[in-house]
Amino acid sequence: MDQNPKLLKIKAIVYDIDGVLTDGRIIPIGPRPEDLVRVVDAKDSFASRVAALKGFIVGVISGGETPALESRCAHMGCKPENVHLGTRGKLNTFRRFCEHNGLQAEEVAYFGDDIPDIQVLRACGAGFAPADAVQEAKDAADFVCSSNSPRRRELLAGLGIDFTIDTKSSFEESPEPGVDPVQVPMDMSVGKSHGFHRELESDEILITADTVVIVKGEVLGKPHSREEAVEMLEKLSGLSHQVVTAVTIRSREAERSFSVSTDVVFHVLPKENIDYYVDTYKPYDKAGAYAIQEWIGYTGIREIRGSYYNVMGLPVAKLYRELEEFIKL
Repeated sequence: MDQNPKLLKIKAIVYDIDGVLTDGRIIPIGPRPEDLVRVVDAKDSFASRVAALKGFIVGVISGGETPALESRCAHMGCKPENVHLGTRGKLNTFRRFCEHNGLQAEEVAYFGDDIPDIQVLRACGAGFAPADAVQEAKDAADFVCSSNSPRRRELLAGLGIDFTIDTKSSFEESPEPGVDPVQVPMDMSVGKSHGFHRELESDEILITADTVVIVKGEVLGKPHSREEAVEMLEKLSGLSHQVVTAVTIRSREAERSFSVSTDVVFHVLPKENIDYYVDTYKPYDKAGAYAIQEWIGYTGIREIRGSYYNVMGLPVAKLYRELEEFIKL
């Protein structure tokens, strides 16, 4: 049985009439084990009729409009006022459906299978779509990377995702005093997202991120001078530190953030090595004054526990999975 807690809030089930195979997914429609509906396919009206009999509101939002569809909707247990055929704006229709029935969006489960359904899938409480529809939506989405970091851009491109770069933002990166160091990158990432200079288009997904280095409870940001860079590396020398990257994914309808932490241990760094690295690589745009993929990483890092790419500035494996889930929302 699917244990998604969102499903316990569901009071209505809405379908795109074209039908979505859900592989025998089990949906709890009440607190008791016997309160179950197996959703076979929207074309098979069994599940929807059972849901209607148990008191659930059943609706249809579809771009199609034929007498056969109207007949099928009636057989599914839909009341006429909850059938919306020939619609071209599914999200607005979904909102009207919720308003008419006195529902909050999180109280509706939606089954869709194509690009026009994606906005509704993100907006509703529980969204279900087959894998090929998720991939189609991923291909169609216009990803926007709001980062000045060439490393993040390189890593994002490595996921096979096409994206544009737009770094204009009104957000000022200055953590609040007394904030837990681990929370700092999350605050910065969310702030960058909300400080983006314009409204997002309907098909855009904005990606922002922030990385900090934490040693002995102190947050090391980007050095502003040679002296700061040397001082930071001296603080990291011979010790273990945390690299925490937070990422925020946002569209018009939804937003989610996550963070990943990696432990890094440096060998004791001789002063001449620190001087050589700072003078040669000038790491003034890097948190903690170093890049793991550069000379200091090759020669100075003793151990790493966690994601290597997270230390570079973007936990790409986690991001890829989060994007897949975000598109399903």
